[in-house]
Amino acid sequence: MDKKAKKIKQVTKLIPALKKVPEQDRLYVFNQAFKSVGYKLFLALIAILFVLVFYFNLDNILDYKGLERGGVIARNIHFLKALGFSFFLPLMIVFALLVFGRNYFVIQQIKKYEQNKNGTNS
Repeated sequence: MDKKAKKIKQVTKLIPALKKVPEQDRLYVFNQAFKSVGYKLFLALIAILFVLVFYFNLDNILDYKGLERGGVIARNIHFLKALGFSFFLPLMIVFALLVFGRNYFVIQQIKKYEQNKNGTNS
């Protein structure tokens, strides 16, 4: 399997909606989805949300003193408990939005591809 075929297979596993597109055009449709202005604005919004999550939790991050003793795992668990849901829940939501947004823009590009293929420009 060459590099391009592996990439097409990997992208199709990530976004099953790409199975509607012929295999030779899947990578093109996938890449076209990320060239739109809407996607770039979406990424800017995600970056702003990411910065805001860190900004509102900066005091907790900077006030963290840590453990004097213990291994790496114990220190990490203590750090996670110290920050708690006020940091990680919004962070998980931002990352989930990133994944759902990527899928949304790829599905929109698939719809455009199908319209162009059928000759309907509405």
